[in-house]
Amino acid sequence: MIRNIPSLPGSPVFNLDSYTGKLDQTITDKQKLSFYWSDNNRVRDNGSSRGYLPVPGNASSSYNIQSIFGTMVRLGYDWTITPNLLNHFAAGYNNFDNVHASTSTGQQWPSKLGLTGVEQQTFPLVSFAGTTATGSSMTALGNNSTGDSPTGSYIFANDTTWIHGSHAVKWGAEVRKYYYVEPQNWGASGSFTFSAKTTSNGTGTGYSYASFLLGDVYSSNLPVAYVDTHHHRRLEPGLFTSPTTGR
Repeated sequence: MIRNIPSLPGSPVFNLDSYTGKLDQTITDKQKLSFYWSDNNRVRDNGSSRGYLPVPGNASSSYNIQSIFGTMVRLGYDWTITPNLLNHFAAGYNNFDNVHASTSTGQQWPSKLGLTGVEQQTFPLVSFAGTTATGSSMTALGNNSTGDSPTGSYIFANDTTWIHGSHAVKWGAEVRKYYYVEPQNWGASGSFTFSAKTTSNGTGTGYSYASFLLGDVYSSNLPVAYVDTHHHRRLEPGLFTSPTTGR
């Protein structure tokens, strides 16, 4: 036996592109430069399992388009100042962004549905609860995920090593700056669950989709939207020294 409407996996379309490059350059016999760059992009139609064709579908589809972008850059410079004095400088940059865009983003679906008291971001999420026999296996309607959350860091470090006989001393400094941007809460257009319990006569009957047709909501959820986008930044400077003794 098969379903009359075949279901699809959570990510039926998945594209991944990765690019990497590295350069090592000897400037002089005492100076060396290195550079590394990596970039990757992952784009997929992301949704709950049991999704339906077409993909990504219309406003009530369970899919959203998820785009994940990541970039890493590294720079290194080594300088042999004297035969017993070495210096190393390094810099790094990291950026990561996770973007979700529901197929209904920006289409004002709450107002079209006559739904008030929610943000006009996406089609609301409608899910079904109960047992498989009472409709819990039905695919949810809508996807209320939208927004992005970029994160990253800048890192700068420098250390110097002095060697004298069997002894060596290293000292240096490192500065790290982290950032994280937290956008307005996802799901601000509301989530509504319909259960077989609201159409049951108390003997295990009822069906969650019947409750949906009657508009009898079992539970709902609405996160509080931020007034402003939150920007989190943190600076971490540090100094260090590391004496060693040879044998």
